[in-house]
Amino acid sequence: MVSKVGSVTAGLVKLSGRASSDAPEKGPISGTSCAYWKITAEYYRSSGRSANWYRFYDGISVMRFYLKDETGRIHIDPDGSNMDIWEESHQGYISVHGLLSHGEPDMDESVMNFIRSLDRENAEKFKQHGKSVIRVTEHNIGNNEPLYIMGSAGLFRNGLDAEPGEIFEIRKGDHGEPLYISNKSEHQFVRKFSFRMYLKIFGGLAICAAALICGLSLPSLEAQGVDAIAFIATFSVALAYAVYIAKEHRQEVF
Repeated sequence: MVSKVGSVTAGLVKLSGRASSDAPEKGPISGTSCAYWKITAEYYRSSGRSANWYRFYDGISVMRFYLKDETGRIHIDPDGSNMDIWEESHQGYISVHGLLSHGEPDMDESVMNFIRSLDRENAEKFKQHGKSVIRVTEHNIGNNEPLYIMGSAGLFRNGLDAEPGEIFEIRKGDHGEPLYISNKSEHQFVRKFSFRMYLKIFGGLAICAAALICGLSLPSLEAQGVDAIAFIATFSVALAYAVYIAKEHRQEVF
């Protein structure tokens, strides 16, 4: 059940309202007015048969942002959150302070302007990957954008910095309880995470079925020297995993 800001008490809460900031900033790349933004940068590396993206930069807005509804507003501490918000990625080669790679840079100019605005230490992180394909992503929450949050309400950690009337803030739980932040409605949020839950459950059940089929083939497999205990262990672990995922995600989402 979704609570109102004015009735929040300590513990797990679900809130629906709009994002708010006393000092909205522009997204460093998109230029849109936002209450919160985050920039991530990764470089692409291929080694043998594997190829992956590796994170080398994180930047985050420093202004506070809130969720507000008709009963008031509450501070959101996004540290450690699972976010489902707007994002846009740009990919290509870069040029920083004369460092050229592969002839001419083909990265979007808005990203290049962002890199040029960085201090020396962070700009150097990009220069170190000038010869690699990089991917830069901006995530942001628009000011006054609809917002749905599920997290732990706790006393404001730094009371000296609290605004008058601020008692609670929403954050990731002190004991690892999840914090979800989404610009989707509650219905869309529940539907999305329910889909993920069932996907994991059926994935576990598929492993169980595969293990069971193999188990039925044990006589012929044992004749070939296959260890029956390994199949039994696989089946047991897969079944336990499916049950655990169902229980944990049902508690989190519902």
